[in-house]
Amino acid sequence: MGIFRIALIIIVCFCFRINVFASDYPMTVTDKSGKQLTLNSSPSRIITIGPSVTEVVFSLVPEERIIGVSSSSNFPPGVEKKEKIGDIYLNYEKIVALKPDLVVVETSLYPRLPEKLRSLGINTLAIQSDTYEHFMDSLLLTGKVLGQQAKSRTLLVKLQKNMNLISGRIKNVPATKRPKVFIEIWNSPLMTAGSGTFINYVIEQAGGVNIASDLRGYPQINVETLLIRNPDVVILTTSKREDFMNGRYWKHINAVKYGRVYNINPDILVRPTLRLYEGCRTVYNWLYPDMSISIR
Repeated sequence: MGIFRIALIIIVCFCFRINVFASDYPMTVTDKSGKQLTLNSSPSRIITIGPSVTEVVFSLVPEERIIGVSSSSNFPPGVEKKEKIGDIYLNYEKIVALKPDLVVVETSLYPRLPEKLRSLGINTLAIQSDTYEHFMDSLLLTGKVLGQQAKSRTLLVKLQKNMNLISGRIKNVPATKRPKVFIEIWNSPLMTAGSGTFINYVIEQAGGVNIASDLRGYPQINVETLLIRNPDVVILTTSKREDFMNGRYWKHINAVKYGRVYNINPDILVRPTLRLYEGCRTVYNWLYPDMSISIR
């Protein structure tokens, strides 16, 4: 697994012709919406739209180059001082007034936004991070556009090195011995994460079996389905642990009987960022407490 991932990083780097010794402008790239973006110089007035984008850009450039962020952006420290430009309802007048020389958009959240911003004459980089491979791809592309190719590669290699720690621990655990996991995304109605989601990737990378992997996206499930599938571990992003443990429906599922119900900071679980290892390590340690990995 580790060799495959490192090879994939090299392939992605090659595909984008990333030269670690130069960051020449003017630069033209094709972004994840299939549109070309040309920059005459390294952008110094950047707006990020999407909390995961904000985290990534903060990791690549000095924060003074970031002038605005989407309102849901809450990490890293310092983001609270930035101008907020909205979320579901974006303040286009404010975006224009801030005079950005680049707006970076997560198209998984805002599929039509890049076209709208370009119609306003704004340089826009559309990225997509709905899968781990797309996240790697977008991190390297963003690094290139920001003149931080070498840094983006270094961060990605470090992330993968840490991820390989988990892969190495679980590689000999047969599928039949891996804990069954239920992730609660919402509690009323009861919703979870199925295949094709970043959360499903985290569960599998951490050595778990997602009980909803045969479903796609973020499906609703009923009480009977959860009881029948009987997860060994339940991870909550909305409900409080004590409320779930005391719920009248759940007392017979393995996770409740053995006290393996946990609350998690949803940001490290659902956001495709460099905190991915933190989320995977947290889930892994819950799944395999006898083989836990300490914080590095």
